Amino acid sequence: MDSRYLALQDAEHARDLRPTWSKAHYRIGQAHVALGEYEKAVHSFDKALALDPTNAETKNARDFALDKKHYYDRQDHLVPQNMPRTTREQLDELSKNCGYSAEHQEKFIEFIRKNDPGKDAVFTAHQYRDGDDNIKQDYELATRFYSKAAALGNAEGMYNLALLHRQGLGVQKDIQAAIKLLEKAAAQNPSMSDKLLIPNVGVAEAEHALGLHYATGVGVEMNHRKAAEWYQRASDHGSANAANNLGLMYGDGEGVEKDLVGNQNNYFDYQLRKGDYQAAEQWCDHAIENNNILDAHAIKIIRDKAEEERALFKDLDIEIWEKQNSLSVTNLTYNERIQRKICADEPSATRTSNAVQDLAKTFQLLKPVGQPFGGKSRTYDRTMLEEYSQKGYIFARRLLEAQTYFLRAMHIFLNDNISVDNRNIQFIKEFSASIRIQHIVIQLSEPLRHEIKLAVDCVLVQCESKQSQLDEDARVCFGFLHMNSLQSTVEFLTVCIQMYPKSPFFLELRGSLYGFMQKYDEGLADFNAALQLVPADEEFLYDRAAMLRLIKHCDLNETVVAYDKFAKSAPFDHRKLPEAYYAAATCCLANTTMENHVELTEKYYEKGIEAEKNQLPCFLPYESNNKLLISKLLSLKSVASNKTPVESIVVARKPKSRLTDPRRLGLMQRHRDAIAETGKLPPNQKLLNSTNKPRLYQNSPSSLVGLKGVTLREMNPIKDHVYQGYVLSGVIFERSPVVEPSIWLLFEDENERYVNYHSINCQVACDHNLMIRSTIVRWPGSTHDAFILGQSSIAASLSNGIYGDGWLLGDSGYPLRAWLLTPFNDPTTAAQRRYNRALKSARSTIERAFGVLKARFCCLDRSGGGLQFTPERCVKIILSCMYLRNLARRLQLEDDDEEKIRQILLDEFDDGVNTQEVPTGTRVRDSVVQNYFSK
Repeated sequence: MDSRYLALQDAEHARDLRPTWSKAHYRIGQAHVALGEYEKAVHSFDKALALDPTNAETKNARDFALDKKHYYDRQDHLVPQNMPRTTREQLDELSKNCGYSAEHQEKFIEFIRKNDPGKDAVFTAHQYRDGDDNIKQDYELATRFYSKAAALGNAEGMYNLALLHRQGLGVQKDIQAAIKLLEKAAAQNPSMSDKLLIPNVGVAEAEHALGLHYATGVGVEMNHRKAAEWYQRASDHGSANAANNLGLMYGDGEGVEKDLVGNQNNYFDYQLRKGDYQAAEQWCDHAIENNNILDAHAIKIIRDKAEEERALFKDLDIEIWEKQNSLSVTNLTYNERIQRKICADEPSATRTSNAVQDLAKTFQLLKPVGQPFGGKSRTYDRTMLEEYSQKGYIFARRLLEAQTYFLRAMHIFLNDNISVDNRNIQFIKEFSASIRIQHIVIQLSEPLRHEIKLAVDCVLVQCESKQSQLDEDARVCFGFLHMNSLQSTVEFLTVCIQMYPKSPFFLELRGSLYGFMQKYDEGLADFNAALQLVPADEEFLYDRAAMLRLIKHCDLNETVVAYDKFAKSAPFDHRKLPEAYYAAATCCLANTTMENHVELTEKYYEKGIEAEKNQLPCFLPYESNNKLLISKLLSLKSVASNKTPVESIVVARKPKSRLTDPRRLGLMQRHRDAIAETGKLPPNQKLLNSTNKPRLYQNSPSSLVGLKGVTLREMNPIKDHVYQGYVLSGVIFERSPVVEPSIWLLFEDENERYVNYHSINCQVACDHNLMIRSTIVRWPGSTHDAFILGQSSIAASLSNGIYGDGWLLGDSGYPLRAWLLTPFNDPTTAAQRRYNRALKSARSTIERAFGVLKARFCCLDRSGGGLQFTPERCVKIILSCMYLRNLARRLQLEDDDEEKIRQILLDEFDDGVNTQEVPTGTRVRDSVVQNYFSK
């Protein structure tokens, strides 16, 4: 019999005699590696690590087996480009593809060798790695020359040396050393120089390799977010494989593991799911040209589908129709162009098609999250938690307690005056308490997380797997810190449950990880077991209800009952309470066997809306995919029955006449002139289109339901910022032709503020007599009021106490400060409402000052046509008008017509919203409310 099978039998016999001996599981894993059974090997190594979680030898063996498993899962061994080839064979293929002779190639390489010592070392290393004419393959010599290149800062040398470390060729196998080399290579300049924009070989390859490591969990903790970041960098630097993997991550959310690895077939699968049969067929042709192995039956299906699509495209005369209507076809698939034509021919189908697509996207959002860590992070302001705890918010009190333990733990961990052993023990005690209470308050940087992992490992080694409170606490910390390594952490937690059967935490954590792995039956069993230990725990009740909803053969009635049980036991401010109602509404809607299932759906939906009102500010705006789905379905129902939708969407007010404002007319004229100019180019000239990548990216919401309104005044145009959870409503008041590659439009928000017109934002402070005491006239009209104030001398003087006691009064567009009082955005008490009314009354002084100024000097008002001068001259005119206005006030000259002033005030002034507050400002404002408005 093969000695490998004999080794496997011996190792399995040893495991049967002593199941808790980690070495036996390790040896089973080694036997599976020898047999090429890498998935079984990973499973055995996970069991060994569960019994001995800090064993470095087992970790390295598991990483190697996991790397091999993913290599074969990706079918990289079937790709011809990955087959071993000598340097000469590679040069011959390059000559064939590029049209250059081998002699030209060798001369070019010789030139590079003479001028770049790093490249010279790399080329020599390639020859020893792959073998060449008169050069025998020698991995040790290849390693030596790659090391020389790496020492000279050559990214290609670093990358290839990392590959040898990862495979154990010519050097000891070391995944961690490989990752460090990849990180070093990825840190190099992606171009050969700032002036010579030739790709620096090794940089994009290293970035893509790091993305694979984080996507698969080889050598690092699996982290989809980091994988996407590395794929994005590699894609930006020209890696096609990274772009493919990144596209799949966007298309599938976090997806499953095999969708995240660098498999060429992923692009093929993605195009099929997208319905782009033409692109899938092209990929098949390209793959066949490169001798890739494909399924003949699948190729036939794709080609048949593509042919049917082309036939329908031709029958509908789509190309003729698109030319007649001057429609763009950029980035559109055949299927999308066909659907556009069908919707145009049958307008009634457009709305139905859009609704179906919208609902389909929403259903995709209901897909389970792939990992515990890596999602949206929140800030848990301690002052806010203390304030709401004092008001009786139970969940806020729980978060505050957990945060207290966490901060205490970090104080201990960062204290160098405590010995390392004592520090680790004290830290574990406080840190584990924070995890048990509410781990969501724990926020760690990657370097700090790594240091804490090492400290936890040290404590586990000291405990030697002997039952104690310290060992249990250390295991709580270890399980929490390694949650992203789903399968291996589940194995570890299984051992913990055997050691500490009365600890519900390990059952809860393992049940949660089973949920991320979509093993809902196993998760349900864990939460049922946890509830036997702590029957009234609302966290377990919620998780049990969630598992009931997700299992394959769920009982919808039982699930709704489970959510009701959670809702009755949970505090009114629990962060999951609205989601429980929305999930229950989803179950009711799906349970068509109930006669009143739609009414129950609406009932639970309304309960969720009400529960949101008690949520802490850190959880708002409340995000729920179940809510999004139910709101869309109920909105469609409301439209069908001519009722008002369940939750309204921000709608712009009906605009005033567009043809009475000289500035608007001038802007429209310039807009049309610019469009006309694009068509006046000589026949031998044309516009060159270019596209710049945005500095910031965001995921567009699939619905406007639940979004808050925002105006142009509230948006800061000098800062890159994504207004997540907000919607800008307004009117496009001029035709919007498609001028490739963009759309030209003129936009106006609800307050009739324009996009794309010139103005100057004037900041003015006045006294009770309407005398202007401070002014800044130099910033563009798009500049946010709060930014101008922050740059002003009056802000510095007030913050330094130069003006003594008193406050500056501002609207809600300004941030709250100790010297600047602003209104409450959402007053909750009678005293706060009285304060807001008083503040608004006092602030009418500055509004009247502007009204008087514009009434006396009509050139400053839109009714006067605006100032048609250069910005520098406009600044001088505005300052002169303010000076003359103050002089008229001193001379007690009469103001202009009151009706004119009133009309200017009605047209011009609106309050923005600024939620930025500092604790000192909050305390001062609360003190003012308490002292002057509470009686």
